[in-house]
Amino acid sequence: MKFAPAMPPAAPTGALANPAAVCSGSSSQLSATPGSGGDTVEWFTVSCGGTAVSGGASPTVSPSVTTNYYARTKNSATGSTSSTCATVTVTVNTPTTPADLDRDCDVDDADFLQFDACFTGPQVPGPPVSGCTAGQFDAADSDGDMDVDQTDFAVFQRCYSGEGNAPDPLCAE
Repeated sequence: MKFAPAMPPAAPTGALANPAAVCSGSSSQLSATPGSGGDTVEWFTVSCGGTAVSGGASPTVSPSVTTNYYARTKNSATGSTSSTCATVTVTVNTPTTPADLDRDCDVDDADFLQFDACFTGPQVPGPPVSGCTAGQFDAADSDGDMDVDQTDFAVFQRCYSGEGNAPDPLCAE
């Protein structure tokens, strides 16, 4: 009696990255539904079956550059895997405005706290003695005049977008 070889599982369906676009240093969660004949999903970078991504069937990833992720269905009982993968891309954006002081691709209350710590007033050079590093001061000084004052605050106000919302890339102009 001859047995036909088992068919490999089908490729996963519904592959997603949530969110699909992040700022450098932020995270995205990958998910997919195993294809028929399989019971779990394996994730890879570089190629289908390439470099394994740790974290199980729904890993959280924090890429530093835009990265393609490949999902492959696996049958845990037999070890067989799908011959093709579903692909998702996590796009990594670069902060677009000097008002994004914490570099997380939004201008929100966290940025305001940093701005406030760096505020010196007109023609008062900084940074202040405490609470504001030189790098934070330089970022808050959007007009480059060596103080953080009302002019810089006006830029901050125009760029304020709220948590998780990208600011208008032209807000600082």
